[in-house]
Amino acid sequence: MPSDPQVTLPGWQNAASGAVAGLISRFVIAPLDVVKIRLQTQKITLGHALRLTSEADSKRYRSIVQAFRLIIKEEGLKSHALPHEIPNSAQTFLAGASAGCIATITTYPFDLLRTRFALQGRDRVYTGIFQAVSHIARREGLPGFYRGAAPAVVQIMPQMGIMFEAHAACKHALGRLKPHLPERLRGLDGLEEFISGGIAGVTAKCAVMPFDVVRKRLQVQGPDRNSYALGSIPRYNPSFTRCVAQIVRHEGVLALYKGVVPGVLKAAPSSAVTFFVYGECRKYFERRQGS
Repeated sequence: MPSDPQVTLPGWQNAASGAVAGLISRFVIAPLDVVKIRLQTQKITLGHALRLTSEADSKRYRSIVQAFRLIIKEEGLKSHALPHEIPNSAQTFLAGASAGCIATITTYPFDLLRTRFALQGRDRVYTGIFQAVSHIARREGLPGFYRGAAPAVVQIMPQMGIMFEAHAACKHALGRLKPHLPERLRGLDGLEEFISGGIAGVTAKCAVMPFDVVRKRLQVQGPDRNSYALGSIPRYNPSFTRCVAQIVRHEGVLALYKGVVPGVLKAAPSSAVTFFVYGECRKYFERRQGS
C-alpha cells in the first residue's frame, strides 16, 4: 500500500499492517462476496447441453436484494466466506502485479474453499474447513485445490497493478483538491486513503471481471458440482479460453460480467477499508518507531 516513502518499517510491521487491513476488509464485505459468487456461478441456459431442469432454477438469484433475502431466509445470516491474504506492500504496477501473483498462488486453495462454502445451501457437502480439505483431497486430489488457478493468476496481475496505480493517481488528485474542501472534511484523517482505495478497487474489479467469473465457475467443478445450492452446474472445460467460449456461446458476452454490481459494491468498501486500515497501522508503527 502506498505510504510515506521516507519512512521504512521493519518487514513484520508491514506484514502486520497488511494482515489487519485484509482481515477487517474481508469481514466487512463477506455478505456481498457470498451474493456475488452465487450470481456469478448461476446461469441462464440457451443450449440443450447446459439446460437446467426448470426455468425457475436457472433464475434462482435475480438481483442483489432478492439474493440476500433468499439466502437469509433459507440459510440464516452466517457467512461461509473465508478470509484470505491480499498483497499489501506493492508500490508500483509491476510490484503490485508480482505480489498479487505470488499471494494468489500461495493462498489459492483457501479461495477455492471460500467459493465452495459460499455456494452451499441447507444440504451441505462441506461441514468445516478440515472436513472440506479431506473431502476434496480424497475425491479430487491435489489438482482439485487449484481448479481455476490459471484465470486467477492472469486476473490478479493486471488487477493489483491497476489498483495501485489508480490509488496513487486518485490520492494525488485528492491531495491537490483537499485545500479547497470544507474545513470539516480537511480535518478527517485518512480521508484520502479511504476514497482513493474505494475508487481504485472499483476500477480494478471492472477491468478484470470476466476473469473472476471464469475462475468462480471453474472452482466449483468436480464430482460434487451438482450438490450446491444452485442445483445443476454445467461441466466447463478447464482451459480458460475454451471456458470463455462455452459461456459466451450459451449465455452471451454479458454473462462474463455476471455479478458485476455486487462485485463493485464489494470492491469499493473492501479496498477503501484495506487502504485506510493499512495506512492507520503504518502510522501507528511509525509513531512507535519515532518515540
